[in-house]
Amino acid sequence: MPNSILFPLLLFAFPLFTPPVTAEIKSLTVTEDNRPMILFEKFGFTHKGFTSVTISSVSVTSSLSQPDPSRLGFFLLSEGSLNQVIMELELTRNPCIIDSKFISLLFTFQDLAPPPHSTINKSYPIGYPGEYFLLFANCNRGSFVTMDVRTELYNSYDGKHRDYLSAGQTQLPSLYFIFSVIYIGFLWFWIVECHKNKLSVHRIHVLMGVLLAVKAFNLICASEEKHYVKSTGTPHGWDVLANVASTIIGENGPFIKSWVTWNQVFMPNDRNEYFLVDDDEENKADKYLQTQEFEL
Repeated sequence: MPNSILFPLLLFAFPLFTPPVTAEIKSLTVTEDNRPMILFEKFGFTHKGFTSVTISSVSVTSSLSQPDPSRLGFFLLSEGSLNQVIMELELTRNPCIIDSKFISLLFTFQDLAPPPHSTINKSYPIGYPGEYFLLFANCNRGSFVTMDVRTELYNSYDGKHRDYLSAGQTQLPSLYFIFSVIYIGFLWFWIVECHKNKLSVHRIHVLMGVLLAVKAFNLICASEEKHYVKSTGTPHGWDVLANVASTIIGENGPFIKSWVTWNQVFMPNDRNEYFLVDDDEENKADKYLQTQEFEL
């Protein structure tokens, strides 16, 4: 596919397929990758945001020609400039997003330390607040890149402490904790009501109580996950517990809803003892219906 078409398509797809954020300190290895563009992060910066990128063990190979190190590099692209970059690339005959005037170029492979080290470690302040994509571009056709990458994206509101949660998410730990307390209150109320009416309690009522407990546990795990991400940049395993609890709720919630619908709405109710008809009244009603003529 020509680069004039490929680059705009990749940029258009980034907002659609960006994975949910779970940590803002990430380490990963890129091995023999020939993609023209790689998305590493999407993050919301304030006016006191910072980006730190460290790459090491870099190697670039190509079977076509000698790769140009100035055609490979990391850059930031604001969400607001996405359409402008796409239009610019569509109008360019040999597009390379590194040459765009609408991006914030962090560095190219020309800035790397000479082999055998081939490393770089740089931090950059964010000039304008907003949502940004951290991307790597490879404008050398047929070249394969191998490298170890470590990224840190954060905001520093007071200049001393780092907040690794994206702008707009910084209050999530407190909100999740508050909602977990609310669900614990619902659970306590449900337990009290079930105890008061224990003769009418069935397995479905116990299962509903279990789901309330799991939901409260899920919110507590989410609160801890966001707290650790905010202060340290990594979830410390709390994301695994939160995902397990979400899976349990997602698989059992629809079943309980269907069970309640079929058993409480569509199933016939038991006879009410206050509206029973005795045998004499039933015989009299039967005789009356046999002797009475009805006109339709």
